[in-house]
Amino acid sequence: MLQTYRPRTNPIELAGGDVHDLCTRNHRRKRLPNLVADVEAYLHVNGPRKDQLSALDYEPAVTAAVEKIAIDEHANVAVGVFQSPVG
Repeated sequence: MLQTYRPRTNPIELAGGDVHDLCTRNHRRKRLPNLVADVEAYLHVNGPRKDQLSALDYEPAVTAAVEKIAIDEHANVAVGVFQSPVG
């Protein structure tokens, strides 16, 4: 069974994790603008990490399934159908 959520392949999750690990965790800034400046400087230099995807991510069946999901979601949005995530 495929994972439904893969934070290690999501660039937003990767950037957020790096920022937290390297800028915001245990920071000693007393003013929020200084902390924001640190985060912006980090992202400007490093940007999101480019982690290696697993071989599974390149399988044609996985690519086809992801494309079908994207098409289905686009169609649902076009007709105004929104599904809430199952928890």
